[in-house]
Amino acid sequence: MPSILLIDDDEYENIIVTRILANHFKYGFLLDFAKTLDDALTHLMTNTYDYVFLDDRLSATINSVVSVKVLKQYLKGAELVIISNNLYEAHLLDKNILQVADIVHKDDLPNYVYTSV
Repeated sequence: MPSILLIDDDEYENIIVTRILANHFKYGFLLDFAKTLDDALTHLMTNTYDYVFLDDRLSATINSVVSVKVLKQYLKGAELVIISNNLYEAHLLDKNILQVADIVHKDDLPNYVYTSV
């Protein structure tokens, strides 16, 4: 049973990801949701996850360039996957730029879950 932390400022994404996971993992999964970087750190300090799905933009001033640096200290081995609707930002062109497990367009998240989680 996979455990996932979703970090996204849009609560609707939590509903979408829950449905994606429910369609794929018939025997259960753990999904925690954090709307802010601070909330995410609270989850990461008290729980261990297999994956952390991070929205590229958590606010007008916080993108994954900022948040990845903070989160990496608390991942405890979790795979960090950036999700975004816009993969044309310079820092999202290659997963090695931010040294994350993957970068996935939000429209491709169901396929990513089915093939990689």
